[in-house]
Amino acid sequence: MRTRAPFRSGALALCGSICFWLGLSAQGALAQPHSAEDLEEPAGNPAAAPLGATISFSDAWQRILRGNPDLQAFDDLNSAWSHRARQAGAYPNPSLAVSAEDIGARDELLGQTQWTFSLSQPIPLGSRLGAARHLEEQSRTAWSHDTALVGKGIKAQLKSLFIRVLSARNKLGKLQASTIRFQEVRQVTRARVDAGALPLARLQRVEQVLSLEQEAVAGLERDIVRAVAELPALWGGRPGEFAGVTGRLAEPRPLADLLPGLAALEDLPELQGCVARTDKWDAVAELRKQEAIPDIAVGAGYRGVDGFDSHALVVEMSIPLPVFNRNESAIDEARARKRAQEFSCRGILARAEAQAAALHAHASALQAQFLRTRDVLVPQAAAAYAAALEALVRGEVDINDMLGLAEHLAGLEMMAASAQEEYWLVVAEYESLTGAELLSFDEVIP
Repeated sequence: MRTRAPFRSGALALCGSICFWLGLSAQGALAQPHSAEDLEEPAGNPAAAPLGATISFSDAWQRILRGNPDLQAFDDLNSAWSHRARQAGAYPNPSLAVSAEDIGARDELLGQTQWTFSLSQPIPLGSRLGAARHLEEQSRTAWSHDTALVGKGIKAQLKSLFIRVLSARNKLGKLQASTIRFQEVRQVTRARVDAGALPLARLQRVEQVLSLEQEAVAGLERDIVRAVAELPALWGGRPGEFAGVTGRLAEPRPLADLLPGLAALEDLPELQGCVARTDKWDAVAELRKQEAIPDIAVGAGYRGVDGFDSHALVVEMSIPLPVFNRNESAIDEARARKRAQEFSCRGILARAEAQAAALHAHASALQAQFLRTRDVLVPQAAAAYAAALEALVRGEVDINDMLGLAEHLAGLEMMAASAQEEYWLVVAEYESLTGAELLSFDEVIP
């Protein structure tokens, strides 16, 4: 008489135990508390500014940090890298196997159906899991420096826009002062035309020059509006959100202030990212060495024969033999890539040093040009203009000569303003290269 119940009961008990264990594991994973990064709510867009408001550089940068789409995407990717690093150090999942032999056999010669339930677990040997986790951490570090590069580029763009606006506003002040001088010339010329001392054509010549000055003023005003309109795009704001910026372009600082930036070249995000990628390839080489160590797999199970109260415990273990493949090529590749990355880092540092030296020399030339124009040439031209204006009232100076002096003075003032603007653009580029904080935009004009 066949007795199938005992074996079936044992099999059902084993299946129930396995399912119960899997259910507890899933419940624990679902009940695991989220990290602070997971619970953190995404920052919304900065509050809208009132119509016609102005914005400072620091406020604009804070809005970028909170609302720039690229930087917010990096925040999410940072969380993804954290999860990836944790996953890299996890053990492989166990395997559940069910096998049956002689299914449906009824002949005593062939035997009865045999059922086997087994659970096996791969066990990595050596420190492969730690090496995998270390590789992901190094990859995350290299990626974080790439993030810093993106932020650096956005901040450089913001500085460039502020310099454009503040320089245009500075030039606008110079043009307005020049317009006032031309209006003085027009007033004197009109008086002499009315007195019959000068022909009407001379007054028309002054009016023509004054009209050109007014067109230049309108052009600068349009440049300011366009540059300010580009600002909200950096933090995802709406066009026309602000009407202007606060701050001013200060005088060029001593060149000695630029020199400390040379010592900070080794802290460049580009170089730090290159060093991190070098460390990453070192971690890859270590992981490839660990991967050459085979994993063992151990398992245990339950075997029974259908129709008989017969069962047995099954134990198994398997290990691959590293006979033909010991991962030497992958290890050598990772080491070669590490050496290539080291040479790349040296090249980045050499180019940064050369670029910093060139920017320093350029800034020195611009500073000398600005100071000579502002402190020597402009005062001389202003004195010549004042003397000629008094002589014009007395009729001792030709109107064309007077206009030439006024245009020369205006040209020198614009030359000084342009040299100052280019100086600050060079300093901003130098600051972006070295990471030194040299510019200050938040000096509010009363």
